[in-house]
Amino acid sequence: SVYLRGTDGSQAVRIGEGYGLALSPDKKWVLARREEKGRQTLVLMPTGPGQTRPLPFEGLDVETGVFTPDGLRIVFDASAPGQPSRLYLAELSGGKPRPVGPPGTRLQPFTNPVSPDGRRVVALREGKFILLPLDGTGEPREIPGLPAGLSRFAQWSSDGSSLYYAG
Repeated sequence: SVYLRGTDGSQAVRIGEGYGLALSPDKKWVLARREEKGRQTLVLMPTGPGQTRPLPFEGLDVETGVFTPDGLRIVFDASAPGQPSRLYLAELSGGKPRPVGPPGTRLQPFTNPVSPDGRRVVALREGKFILLPLDGTGEPREIPGLPAGLSRFAQWSSDGSSLYYAG
């Protein structure tokens, strides 16, 4: 189950069934993962009044996902049957998700991988951290000096010029 709790010590409020992945920038939605018909799917759960909204990305088995800073899109990793995981970008207003970067890429769970300007994302590929453009232009670029292994990428600096990680 997914719960939301304020930092003021108030009681936790049950939002719905699933595995919570991310809170939208405006705090109005929770991105969650649910199992349906043998595969993992994404849903948006309102933090207040409203209905849960399924994100039916047909044929994709989802791992993890995050909101972009503007709250209008999500970046998630998923795999199609017989294919390796890869990143996708989806508009919350609708439409089919667009692949981002090469196959074999994934997000590190419980991180904030999208840059503050919403133009880049940090992902993992072949045991290395890489930087991918979300607009589909440019090539993936390995992040030098940032070993994946036991390291944990945490988030971007507020100005987008640095990355915080724990080694």
